[in-house]
Amino acid sequence: MTHIRIAIATATPHEKTETFIAAHIERLKEVVLVLTGGSLPESNGAGDPLLGSSKWAVLSFQFKHYVLRQDRATQLRRRIIKRLREQRVELVLAEYGVTAMGILPCCQELGIPLVTYFLGFDAYEQEVLKRMGHYQRLFAMTSGSIVVSHAMERQLLALGSPADRTVVIPCGVDLDRFKATDPSLADPTFLAAGRFVHSKAPNLLLSAFKRVMVARPQAKLIMVGDGPLWESCHHFAKSEGMLGNVELVGRVDHVELARLMAGSRAFVQHSISALTGDAEGMPVAVIEAMSTGLPVIATRHMGIAESVVHGETGLLCEEHDVETMARHMIAVVDDPALAGRMGAAGRKRAQELYGMDKSIGHVQEFLEKAAHRAGRTS
Repeated sequence: MTHIRIAIATATPHEKTETFIAAHIERLKEVVLVLTGGSLPESNGAGDPLLGSSKWAVLSFQFKHYVLRQDRATQLRRRIIKRLREQRVELVLAEYGVTAMGILPCCQELGIPLVTYFLGFDAYEQEVLKRMGHYQRLFAMTSGSIVVSHAMERQLLALGSPADRTVVIPCGVDLDRFKATDPSLADPTFLAAGRFVHSKAPNLLLSAFKRVMVARPQAKLIMVGDGPLWESCHHFAKSEGMLGNVELVGRVDHVELARLMAGSRAFVQHSISALTGDAEGMPVAVIEAMSTGLPVIATRHMGIAESVVHGETGLLCEEHDVETMARHMIAVVDDPALAGRMGAAGRKRAQELYGMDKSIGHVQEFLEKAAHRAGRTS
């Protein structure tokens, strides 16, 4: 079978590419071009600047800028169009809506179908939506939109995404990397992993855990990740005398994250809809925790409420309800067997719904259909 020739464009810099985007690059068939770094990509898949970095490249840029009056964006678009032509690309997959808007003119000029993978902030944050014109130009010509949850699907449809070209495909997880563990045998240690940003509300998680450690002094909390709220959270934990029970370890690689998950009683996350409108799609760390066999204690927020079954694979509370979250955490401190049962059910659910191979297969199928609709396949 002949597969379409795919280009993947992402705003994420080459060295910080998310696991699920890296999986698209590595596992989708016939990915012939990768563009990274910025809403209008500035580098290739190896991180090399599209406009070059040699002395000659700098002189060429300056000549085009000052003599031909071509700004940086114009020069980047011309270079991207050249690469798309050279690689005979038949479809572009843009990771994040902001990247889709940046590369849209290039696809329009060449008549190449464009599919967008919306992942979170790009579908919800008000400033982003305003800056992107609520994606009206994109939806008018899109060959398809992929979203990670049904909650996000409703949001995209409300914005104007064509229903017949919008599909839900959650990000997949490598089930072999996050192997099953038995949380009933672990110490009462809770693990949180993610960016320290308002939509993940690490401050509210700390407020909930403060209640837990007062009631159950043996409980521990490990928080993985960095971000703009890290310092204020560290100051809060220090001022409240929590650093004996709370460890903020910063960013870790996936090997270390898997190790930390394997030694935890439960995974915790207090996601909320931020005042900016920012919200989660389907947090990958939640799916990774389920794959490991950890119960998930979290909020009924967007895609989390779709992946975690309350009372079966974890325990959910409403956003901002730190009292209930604390009670749920205390429940698994007191009852390791409960953690074991919910974790095993979560592992089974992850295997059934969120395996990487399943996710990649669905994405490949959708892209092939989108290209066929656009007349780009034989």
